[in-house]
Parts: sequence; structure tokens; C-alpha cells
Amino acid sequence: ALFLIPRNTPPRLKSKKWAKKFHAFIETVLVKDYHQRPYTEQLLKHPFIRDQPTERQVRIQLKDHIDRCKKRKQEKGR
Repeated sequence: ALFLIPRNTPPRLKSKKWAKKFHAFIETVLVKDYHQRPYTEQLLKHPFIRDQPTERQVRIQLKDHIDRCKKRKQEKGR
């Protein structure tokens, strides 16, 4: 496997369920030639990373989702 990695083309995501930004990020990260691959600082500015919600936003979304699920469960139990 170690001999095949540098010789073969990088793997690609096949499923269309992934976001275009994620596809682009993975393609960028998997560039084998380190001279052409962006540095970490550049990768952290990639739209896929840059546009991620904050921890606070994720917590709010999770709480809202849990509250909706609880409400639906209560309504079904009546």
C-alpha cells in the first residue's frame, strides 16, 4: 500500500451527498505534491472550514432539535 499511494491518483469522494465545499476541501487536502498543496494556514481559510458554525451555534441548533423531538413525542403520546 505504501508503494501504491504515491503512484496512484488521490482518492475522491464518490457520493453526491457531500457538499461542494467539502469535495473541494478534500481534493485540496489530498494533493500529493507538497509543493502544490496549501499550507495549514491556507487550509484553515478554505470556505469549508471558515464557514463552519461556532460551538455556540451548534449547541443552539441541537437544543432546538431536541426540543422539537420532545414536543412531537409528547403530541403522539396524547
